[in-house]
Order: sequence, then C-alpha cells, then structure tokens
Amino acid sequence: MTAIVDIASESDEAGPGAIGFLSAIQRVLKSSRPSTEADLLSAAACQFLRRSQRATAEEIRQAVSQMWPGSQPTPEQINSALALAKELRLIGVNEDAEWFLTGEGLADVQRHGEWVTDLRERVMSDLRVRSREGLGYEPDSTEAALWLNQLVRALIVGIEKSQAAYLGAVEQLIQGQIAPREVKSADILGYLDEASSNEEVVELLKSLALAALDPLDPFGKELVSLITTGCILHSYVSGRSGAEITSEIGSPQGQRAILDTPVLLSLVGRKADRTDTELTIRSAASAGWDVVVCRHSLDELYQLLRREIPEVENRVREAHKRNTRLGFYATLVEDQIHGICIAALQDGTYKNLSEMMATFERLEEDIVSWGATVRDHNNELSADRVARCLDALQGQIDKGTRSWRSSFAIERDADTMAMAWRRRSREYSKNWPGAWVITSDRQMAPAYSTISSDRVSLTLSLPQWTTVVSISAPVENLRDLASAAAGQFAEEAMWQLPARFPGDFAMGLAAQLSPNQGGSDMDLRHAQMMLSLPDMLDELEIKSSPTTVAATVLAARTKRVDAMMQQEKERQIDELARVTVEASEAHDEAREARIRELEIGQENAELTNQLQEALARAAASDGALAEVKTRNRRILWSIVLCLITAVIPVLGVLGNNSAGALVGVVALAGMITIATRWCKDLKLVLPVLVWTFIVDGVGFASALLPMLGMGQSG
Repeated sequence: MTAIVDIASESDEAGPGAIGFLSAIQRVLKSSRPSTEADLLSAAACQFLRRSQRATAEEIRQAVSQMWPGSQPTPEQINSALALAKELRLIGVNEDAEWFLTGEGLADVQRHGEWVTDLRERVMSDLRVRSREGLGYEPDSTEAALWLNQLVRALIVGIEKSQAAYLGAVEQLIQGQIAPREVKSADILGYLDEASSNEEVVELLKSLALAALDPLDPFGKELVSLITTGCILHSYVSGRSGAEITSEIGSPQGQRAILDTPVLLSLVGRKADRTDTELTIRSAASAGWDVVVCRHSLDELYQLLRREIPEVENRVREAHKRNTRLGFYATLVEDQIHGICIAALQDGTYKNLSEMMATFERLEEDIVSWGATVRDHNNELSADRVARCLDALQGQIDKGTRSWRSSFAIERDADTMAMAWRRRSREYSKNWPGAWVITSDRQMAPAYSTISSDRVSLTLSLPQWTTVVSISAPVENLRDLASAAAGQFAEEAMWQLPARFPGDFAMGLAAQLSPNQGGSDMDLRHAQMMLSLPDMLDELEIKSSPTTVAATVLAARTKRVDAMMQQEKERQIDELARVTVEASEAHDEAREARIRELEIGQENAELTNQLQEALARAAASDGALAEVKTRNRRILWSIVLCLITAVIPVLGVLGNNSAGALVGVVALAGMITIATRWCKDLKLVLPVLVWTFIVDGVGFASALLPMLGMGQSG
C-alpha cells in the first residue's frame, strides 16, 4: 500500500486527507505555469501548511512524501519547491526557519480545496442515490463519506500499479526489463474485497468502481480523471527527468510506432478521445518518432465502420422502441465499435453516425498533418516472417475460448506484426527496440514471443505509449499528456472486462436490466462481475438466454436488498432495544431523582421547621432577656427615685415642718406604689404614672393641709 492510500484516511478541516492530494492536483492542473516537480511538491507543501499552520522544511518533506504517491523528495528538492512557492508569494518563512502560508497562499489553497470538496459532495450524493436504487438502503453522509474514501483508495491502488514508468523506470520498460502494465479493474475490485465486513456494501463499491471507469457512465468521472491525472503527472515529472533518461538511453529519434486499428477507431470516436490521441501523435512526431499508419489498418477501419454503423443505428432504434437504456447495451456488447459509436452520440460529438463516416474520410489527411506517415506495410520481401507471424497468431487465438476473429483480420494483424518485426531487426541501438505496435490487442505480443527471443514486448497500449512519449516531451506539454493518458488508462481498464456479449444477447440483457424493468446501474455491474469468467460466458451463450441471465442478476439483487433490509431491521431492533434500555434507565434515574427530590424536600421541610423553632426559641430567649434587662433598669430607677423622694419627709422632720414631712411621706408611699407597679408591669409608662402620683399627692396634701391648720389653731 502506498502513501497516498494512507493519507486518504486522514482528516483535516475540509474533510478526508485525500482532499489535500486532490486539491494539490487541481492547483497544478489549473496553473498557467508549465508543470515541474517543484510545482507538484510546492502544491503539496501548501496543502500541508494549511493544516499544520507552521512547519520546518524537514517536516514538510516528510508530509509531502506521504501525499504524493511513492515520492521521496530530497531536502534539496523540497528547498527548491519552497523557494518556488515563496517566489509566488504563497508561503513565507519566519526567523525560526518555520514556513507558513501567506494570505495569498491560504486563499489559493481554500479555492482549490472548495472545488474538490464540492466535487466530493456531488460524488457522495450520487453514491447515496445508487445505494438506494441498488441496495434499497441510503447511507447517511458520514457512512457515504467512508464508502467514498474506500472507493478512492481502490482507484488509486489500481492506477498506481499501472505506472510501469514510475519514477524514471520508463527506461526499464523500453529495454524490456519490465513488462508493460495497465490499469486492471481486477486490482481495484480485489482491494475492495476488504473494504467492508458487509458483503452487500462490498458489492456496491465494486459496482461503483466499474461505473467510475466506464466512459459511458457519468459516475465519478471528474474524480477518476483527477486521481489518474495526478498519479500519471507525478510519474512524468518525478525522479529523473526526461533529459536525464534520454542522455542515458538515447533519444527515441526514428523509433517506429505503428498505430493499429483500435487506435484509429479512437480518432473517429468521442471528441475527448480524439483530442487525447492526437496530442500523443503530435508529441511523438515532434520528438522524432516514426509514427506510421498502415493502409491495411485504414481499410480495416473503413470496412468496420461500413459494416457496423448501420447495425449500431438499428440497435439505437431498438433500444428506443424497447425503452432500454442505451448505455447499458453499449457497456454489455462485445463489439467495441458499438460502444464507441454510442458514446460519441451520447456526449454530443456527433448528431448522427453519418458524421462519423465524414470524420473517417478526413482521417488520413488529419493524421499526416499531425506528423504521421500513411503507407503500405511492404512485407512482400518478408513473406516468411508474415507466415510465421500468421501461424503464431492463429495458434495464440486458438488457445482462447472467446478470441475468434475473421481470417482477414488475422492476416492484417500478421502483416502489422511482421512490419514491426522487420523494423526491429534493423535496430542497432542497445536500448531502444526499434518499433512497437500501438494497440489494445492482447494476442499479438504473446504470439510474437513464441517466434522471437526479443524480450521487449511487441505491443504497447495507447496510454503506455503516451507514457514513453512523455520522456522526450517539452515540460509545457507534460500536463496535457498526463491528462490524455488518464482518459486512455481508464477506458482501457473498462474494456478489459471479458463480460461482454454478442449484440442480440447484449440488447436483450440490457432491456431486462434497465430501470423500467426494475433493474439498476448496480445490476448492470453485478452482471459484469458475475459473468466475468470466459468459461461461464461460453456456458451462458449455450444454455442461457438474456431473460434467464437477467433473472439470475435480479434474484441476486433481491437477495442483496433483503439482506440489507434484514440488517437494517436488526439494526433498528438493536437501536430500539438500546433506546428502550436507555429510556428505562432514564426513567429509573428520573424516578430515583424524584424520590431523592422528595426526600430532600422532606428533609428541607424538617430543617425549615427546626430552623423556625430555633428562631422562635431564639426570639423568645431574646424577648425574655430584654424583659429582664428592662425590669432591672426600672428597679434601678425606682430605687433611685424612691431614695430621692425619701429625702422630702426627712427634710420635713428635720425642719419641724410637719406638713412637708407629711407630703414627703405621702409622696414616698406613692412612689413606692408606682415603682412597684412599674417594675411588675412592663407595659406601664413611667411619665404617666409619675404625673398621676404628683396630681394625686398634691390633691391629697391640699386636702390634709386645712385639717392640719385647724388642729393647730384649736
């Protein structure tokens, strides 16, 4: 497993760590600058700095090694990349030698990150829809994100394994030290076997992987293109440069590339495919390649188009009449030209297939204008080579169970093989083989290996050739070549699936699996995977009909849906049980809390009563104490007043004033009486009692004085 797969599982503010990788690719592809290794590394560095805020050059180097697949940049390469980013005012460095994003850098990273996040959200939305249609179950956004991460990892695994020319190993491919590789859907599907413990989810993810690779299916197209382009672009610019490689093994000047019929077919198909192939041809011719198109290949293409276009038109009408999804038929049919024609119609390249014939009529002129040569094979003087190639090719075809082709097609392929063989026999370079046949054909290379000791494969696929061409391409063309190879690799991977059928069988199966019959995209992919073994296909053609195959596929779908429903039911039961337990626990906790609350309330009431009683006792105690203090004060004042009053009679006696003495005695008696009442009854007020005593005393004295006076005069 490579580093990019690991980082796809990490998280940052924008989502999964894969967003950083994809955002870095997006920035490089949208840049107006030619793509160099420093551009790729600086883009990755900026993505890392967005998460880490600040980092040293060594920390950045380690992070970049994780982000770009297989990359192990040196400190010098990282310093060069950081210098470039600083020159572009994307990053800065502080006095502690820590690098950070500038305002411009942050805005740049956010802009591309938002684009990738939006792309990812669109793919997740489509994923959820397809899950609902195929499994009867729609994951939430969190679960869908996990599934998408697994899908992205699987695609990266398959794409990386295809990069035979990775990190400067292209010379090993040229010299035959490694075999050409391709994006294998089996690698992708194999990785997904462990993507989930749920078999139904694994089945869904596999169907989505095939959909993402299928040029006729819109699912995940931008995502796959971005991943593939990034991986391929990195393989072009990382490690040793093209100049270093060519200085060691020499330039491809004069190396022959013979374009076989499948490559020519791409030149009359979708506009995007034609543009990519044209770019490769132009780049190769500019680098000195001898790009050749044999007239017998043009003749073969012409005959193919004249024979098949009317048949494709009939299939289009039939699909419309049967309410069949035309893309399903194109995916299932074994005739590649049918898929190419339908794809060109569906994407708007052509309004009708007569326009495709018009494109073919201009094809020879266009090819020559791009720098290629159109010529005869000139095998007349090498009839023995042709014969050996023919026998070897026929023997190779006979080994297969589904590799039938017409005798005319075999003879043309034998001529193509012999032409390349003759050119190789004249090659004096120790490093370059002299010629390749550029084709998707799978029989030529193994057939050639039986008649030649040449260790270099006779054939290269179109994306493999694009990779070899890249070593001598100008830096400013690398990004476009990577984009071209990305589409070529993906389409090549889709055509590797052997689960394709003759036209009638494919149309019948497509009709049965179309949505109006209760089918779905997932059912189509399930049919491809279920029927991927050639032996099984042969048995089906003999014993089965489209209806029985569709019934098997739809029965499998019913089983998947039932399984998902059962799992969902079990999940809901578990959830209900969990909620019930939680509710019961919550109820018990609430009841216990209520009981505790009542207990606390009762305790509080008791405490309140006790407090009130204590306060009452304290108040009573305070009142009693106050009464004692008041009574003591009154007793003290009464004693003082009585003593003062007692002075009056004493003074009367001493002064022989009997009247004064009498008044004093009366006043003292009154004072004692009043003081006693005042001290006993605290409610009495002293001034009132005093004035009452004075009034009474004066009145009493006034009444006694005459009596005293009368006694004295008598």
